[in-house]
Amino acid sequence: MNINLDNRLFACANMINHAEKVADIGTDHGLLPAFLVLSGKCKTAFACDINQKPLESAKETIKKFALEDKIQPILTNGLKDVCLKEVSHVVIAGMGGELISAILQDSIEKIKQYPNISFILQPMSKPQKLREYLCKNGFEIACECVARDKYIYCIMQATYTGKPWICEDSFFYSGKIPTNQPLAREYLENLAQKLKKASDGCFKSDIEKGRRLLEISESISNKLK
Repeated sequence: MNINLDNRLFACANMINHAEKVADIGTDHGLLPAFLVLSGKCKTAFACDINQKPLESAKETIKKFALEDKIQPILTNGLKDVCLKEVSHVVIAGMGGELISAILQDSIEKIKQYPNISFILQPMSKPQKLREYLCKNGFEIACECVARDKYIYCIMQATYTGKPWICEDSFFYSGKIPTNQPLAREYLENLAQKLKKASDGCFKSDIEKGRRLLEISESISNKLK
């Protein structure tokens, strides 16, 4: 198998084992579903994208590895044209946290019908916004990990339970990222520093926001002690 995933996608792949069918949303070149099928992590997959050009690239990957009977390309806006009844796992990676939240919300009525689906989510920015959406809209975050490419990114595994989480604001920022792994600790240390710096800037214009960011920064730092 000659598919080299970047560290982000490899971390997403590592959250999947023995899946029936995976839907990769925003598949781009279709490398992730091809890797998952060829490695035996899933039996079949949907390679989904909103744009025709990346979907054509995915089709080329599918053809290259003779996976036409295993991977179905779908032109779709998010999950709208995906048959979730067939899917055990959904991967949404390489987008901003707010966009991932919007994709989930746009198909929330479909998602409610299939609570056993495992969602693997990898936000490129604003992961706190994604966690906030998940917690407030009935998704349970089971676990998280991090991966380094140019920057360090977090990857979340979540399922829909229908029960909103009540949690502190600091959870939206640190989530369930483990504190006993060097890369994860580096991520959290950097996050605490960024929040501290942001709080310093806010105290001049918005004291309440500055206090809140400082409290979150200190909460994350305390987890690392």
